[in-house]
Amino acid sequence: MKIIRLIVLSSSCLLILSCELIQSSSSSEIIYSYDQHIKPIIDRKCVSCHAPGGSAPFALTTFENVTRHAKASLAAIESGRMPPWAAKRSCREYYGDFSLTNAEKDMFIAWIANGMERSLANASPYELPPPDALNLSRIDLVLKNSEVYQPTPKPDETRCFVIDWPYQDPKYIVGNEVMPSDTRLVHHSSVYIAPAVDRDFYRAKDASNGTPTDGYPCSATMGVGKSSARWIGGWLPGLTGFEFPLNAGMLIEPNAVVILQVHYNKQTNHAHLHTSALKSDISPDHTEIRLKIADQVDLLGTLVTFTNPDWMVEKEMDIPANESYVAHEFAGRIDYIPKLIGQTFPLGGNDFDIQSINMHGHALMTAAHMKVIREDQSEECLLDIDRFTSDWQLNYMFKQPVKVTTKDQVYIQCAWNNSPENQMIVDGIRLPSIDVNWGDGAREEMCFGLMFVTEHKN
Repeated sequence: MKIIRLIVLSSSCLLILSCELIQSSSSSEIIYSYDQHIKPIIDRKCVSCHAPGGSAPFALTTFENVTRHAKASLAAIESGRMPPWAAKRSCREYYGDFSLTNAEKDMFIAWIANGMERSLANASPYELPPPDALNLSRIDLVLKNSEVYQPTPKPDETRCFVIDWPYQDPKYIVGNEVMPSDTRLVHHSSVYIAPAVDRDFYRAKDASNGTPTDGYPCSATMGVGKSSARWIGGWLPGLTGFEFPLNAGMLIEPNAVVILQVHYNKQTNHAHLHTSALKSDISPDHTEIRLKIADQVDLLGTLVTFTNPDWMVEKEMDIPANESYVAHEFAGRIDYIPKLIGQTFPLGGNDFDIQSINMHGHALMTAAHMKVIREDQSEECLLDIDRFTSDWQLNYMFKQPVKVTTKDQVYIQCAWNNSPENQMIVDGIRLPSIDVNWGDGAREEMCFGLMFVTEHKN
């Protein structure tokens, strides 16, 4: 049995660990093991990705795997890259926060330094608080294009597929998940719902571009065809299925039509230093939309794409070549911005509640910040990320909703690193730094705050 001597662990840290660690006669000597202390943390906060067939490059489901990758894992933990939860706790509390506490980091570091003991006799396991993640609890409806599609990105291709909504009466979407066939090929995917009156319009677009089931070319910036289409979900690297809080949901009218938008990119990969895929490696795609459906909800909600319309339309988001830090910021009304960028905002009234935010940017983006600026100029933090990575674009669901009125403004800021050292690597060669602005391509950039907003009830 090996003894760890940790002078740096304070008494407050020991309280966080609930005094469930075996201690020697000296209060500064604490013993950690894999079975009792490390495995509970890994099972809760790592194996959702680090499992056989998961999105991570190696599994952490056994003692042998954990010890084999311990040094690499330690480097990722100490640098803050893993776990990939980027939202600062100093901003606000979120459901499903799987970041490591300082005490848990110290446990992992000390366990490795002391030789990675497997098990201890008579030791109680480290108990984490009960999980509070709003995972998708069931799947009531799966939608996908009627045919498999073979992408031909050069290096980008954005395609829209028309799918019938199957219900003949009003329904609510209360949870969703979008899953591409090959996440290495898909840059992002968005799902829109259009009213029944536009069904023929979208079917005609589909039929006029190849076969009637091949979809049609579209644009992530300019939308899917008509402003009446509402955004109802999507997929980004790192994003998993989730449910909306407080029994909230999005109303879908009968006989609507679903438009699945998928951006394919040959250079997309899980690593930030992307590598190019050969055309022969591009597999057919059959992206699935998985939904949890309800007949009634307590709160009516909608998804809002929040950004500066002038960045999109007027190209006022310059990111010059070779600049290691460039930031752009904007503030505007939450109900006004969707209309400016061709989206419907179906909620009425003067007060809304922001329930969640997901930030979207491309490979050069390094930081993202959002807050509410009140009429009296006071501020409330919504999201603070200073280590943004496009490989982990998570959804941050608020434990306490944030009330916003039509007299308040929402503020967004994004930052990018366009230095030569921060460019993609394609076919073993790092690409040169170039002038960048807003655009759909993987080498262009965006700055979105994707919010779930509900009506406010006193």
